[in-house]
Amino acid sequence: MSDVVRTDTAKLYTYSPIRPPKTFRLLRLFGSASRESPLQGQMVHASLDDHPVYRAISYTWEGQASDQTMFCEGATLLITKNCEEALKSLRPVHGEETRHLWIDSVCINQEKEGDAQMERQGQVAMMGSIYKAAESVIAWLGDPTTLHPRGLSLGVYDTTIQWLSRLAQTSAEAAVGTQRARIQELLYEIDAAIPGQDLIATFLHIPWFKRLWVIQEIALSNQGELFFGKTGFRMDNLLQAREVIKDMAKGNFRAFEVFASLNNGFCIHGRAEACVAMRPTVDAAELMEEARYCLTTLVQDKVYALYGIFNALNLNLPFPDYSKPTAQIFRETAIGIAIATGNLNVFDQVHGLGSTANLASWVPDWATFKHAIPPALGITGSRVSSADSSPEFWFEANELHLAVRGINCDVIFTRSTYAVAHQHEGLGRPEDYIAWSQNFQPPEIYWKNLLKSNPRHSQAILRIWNIRVFQMFSKFAFDTSDRPTDKDTRMEFYATLLSHEFGLANLLDDTQSLDTWHSILMGTASRPPPLQTDQRDVVNSWMKSTIDEIRQTPKLQSLLTTPEFAVFEAIELDDAARQRHDNIIRRSFYQTIFRTKSGRLGMAPHPIRSGDEIKIFAGGRFPMVVRPSNGRDTFRLISPAYIHGIMQGQAWLPGGNDLQKFIIE
Repeated sequence: MSDVVRTDTAKLYTYSPIRPPKTFRLLRLFGSASRESPLQGQMVHASLDDHPVYRAISYTWEGQASDQTMFCEGATLLITKNCEEALKSLRPVHGEETRHLWIDSVCINQEKEGDAQMERQGQVAMMGSIYKAAESVIAWLGDPTTLHPRGLSLGVYDTTIQWLSRLAQTSAEAAVGTQRARIQELLYEIDAAIPGQDLIATFLHIPWFKRLWVIQEIALSNQGELFFGKTGFRMDNLLQAREVIKDMAKGNFRAFEVFASLNNGFCIHGRAEACVAMRPTVDAAELMEEARYCLTTLVQDKVYALYGIFNALNLNLPFPDYSKPTAQIFRETAIGIAIATGNLNVFDQVHGLGSTANLASWVPDWATFKHAIPPALGITGSRVSSADSSPEFWFEANELHLAVRGINCDVIFTRSTYAVAHQHEGLGRPEDYIAWSQNFQPPEIYWKNLLKSNPRHSQAILRIWNIRVFQMFSKFAFDTSDRPTDKDTRMEFYATLLSHEFGLANLLDDTQSLDTWHSILMGTASRPPPLQTDQRDVVNSWMKSTIDEIRQTPKLQSLLTTPEFAVFEAIELDDAARQRHDNIIRRSFYQTIFRTKSGRLGMAPHPIRSGDEIKIFAGGRFPMVVRPSNGRDTFRLISPAYIHGIMQGQAWLPGGNDLQKFIIE
């Protein structure tokens, strides 16, 4: 039994101060043969200079209250339920044994005022070094016996994690010559065991995969191990297997589906690992772009949760300071990334939809979980509107303004009054959906009232509503076109709608399927005969699940009589049309289309408006929409844009552009 015993359950543990800059606390956790026995331990001060031996734990707080108890040096220490589960699962099974662990909520004083606040800021700055110095980092995904099912059976979670464990083990043990064959067998296995949407849902519903803090915890580790109960696997082995599946996905649709599902849980981990390894394929801007999909309790942690990785990349960022305004933290981070990378890529993440107060227009609003996505570059990164020019930028007015050189390109003449609705936006926060939504809301009273009275079904409603949006986009494109033939306008329209898809060129080669989709959309195609029930079960798409939800929900019955529902159902019945609709919609959320004064069709987030100007910055990847500031010779950056016909540098004069200086405030 441990040498630390309970003495006073009412006395709360008091942290003794630590000496900066390299001192931190470790929890010496005592073992127990019984899982149900209370946790007991003591705090040990350690220095990174002394190279202590310990393991670090990565887990999620999930907003839980600290209402569970452990005993530390004879006093009570309050911890969360998740923390208690992790520590009980990882403590030694013999009472006389101990284990040194680092876990943030226990080893860092969580008081929010005075000296504790200053200590916390210093420990946040040290976190990268703490995880890097650990013998290993154990990611605790949860206990399968206590995990809330959240719409899935516990068997789905358990099956998925065990399959991931076998996948990682195959990657570690199989010889290069047999690895692909064995992974192919595992793809067949998971295909038979779990539907694609359930595989994705596993990563969406296990909280660890959604939190931002865990990214650097694993990326900076000497060895990262993930555990779901007693089932575990190494992160590096899984990421290696993911790369094999990515390569297989080029000619295997099921491999593509599995790779896409794995991206929900591991894409950002792959990017973080590449950053730490200093591989040139990924930089800090791309890491921050992917980090937008991850959650933090404090908005400042959208930056500070990655501080250790930024240090590894030698970014010159200020010391973490939670008293700073969020706008200042984001601005300093954008400047640090731009200077470190030497390019403008971080500014491509601006989309004009954020709500962070006093944010400079050229600074991405990383606080927004849902956001507009810039146009796709393509797998080879070939789409660069400024051709082979080099970036020319600097910062002025105490780093409040971005100064950049570039060219005047065009002006937005008119735009559609519709925008693609983000159909997943309301999930998880349905009650006040209308109040906080970033969607361009339907103007028609029927659709407004339907959304307002059925917020929990906003996903299904918006999926049907988007049919109207694309119909109005088509009408806009053809009504404003000066192209010589309808075919020219159709191809321009298709390219614009697909501008956010990485496989744009390949998709445009298949004009037949796009024409089929468009003819069904506009009601000019004959409806296919209904499939038999046994045939319909084969096609288990998100469109079919939407149709089933509407048919089975009494409050949504009026949707069944709308023209948009009839078109949606007709598209779902046609394999080719359904696939093109999925290609078009999955990355075009919040986008609208517009015509420039020169007659070009384009797509950008819906905050754009007529009169906005199009600039191409030297070294920039995309045309940028800017808005002249009233009474000043400056601009506000609205967003990057797709403009048909100039994305490959056609507007950038070879060998001699008269570059102008633009001040973005």
